[in-house]
Amino acid sequence: MKKLREPNKTLINFLNKIVLTLLVTTIVSWGLVTYIIPHNIIPFLQVVFLKYQAKILFVAFLATFLLVLFTTLDFLYFSKNSTLANVQMRYKLLSFSNSYIEDGTDVFFKIFDDSVRIEIFFNGTTSDEEVLGKKFSQWLKLPLIEYHEQHANIPAIYVLGKTPERKDGIGELLDE
Repeated sequence: MKKLREPNKTLINFLNKIVLTLLVTTIVSWGLVTYIIPHNIIPFLQVVFLKYQAKILFVAFLATFLLVLFTTLDFLYFSKNSTLANVQMRYKLLSFSNSYIEDGTDVFFKIFDDSVRIEIFFNGTTSDEEVLGKKFSQWLKLPLIEYHEQHANIPAIYVLGKTPERKDGIGELLDE
């Protein structure tokens, strides 16, 4: 199934290149500052290294700071387990339940990579559970994939997400 959040591939590639460049810069600059300059390993460049030691140290600190910053942004926005996307989805679900679901009902949410599962134990006051599923779909802007009515101890279950890609069975048979 497709993921709920489709990240921008160009932006991800650019961010990955920046992180890789910062990682290399951090390693080289810290290596120069902590090992090569104090131990005089490259004698013919030692004068240049000593002349620019303060600037190399500044570059090392700056590259380390930017590496941590961009890696954090990469994790928060583009990671498979992005915490911000899950918080945003939970906020949408909670605001919907506060607006459309009566008090006294128990609502449980489970967010997956490709879908959202909502379980509701109604208190007997909801007249039409199917209409509520359509409202969920409109509110979250996701198609309703699956719906089960409430029976005895089994809650009403709504599964929303992107529909799986359809396979062309006849095309596959002709290809064989």
